[in-house]
Amino acid sequence: MFMLMKTNIAANIKYYRTQLGLTQGELAEKLCGKKSLVSNYENGYGVATSVGHTRTDCFWLYLR
Repeated sequence: MFMLMKTNIAANIKYYRTQLGLTQGELAEKLCGKKSLVSNYENGYGVATSVGHTRTDCFWLYLR
């Protein structure tokens, strides 16, 4: 179940990033992070699991 959720989140991040016409580097800049951060998110390695304000929270806010 968790693996499927991670896969969906990773796919959604990549989908919405490309729909916005952003490169991984451009999205990372908007999130005050590195390109590797976005790459890890999209590959399912860096999905935040903690509660509170995280870069993923900022990502979803940016997309709205």
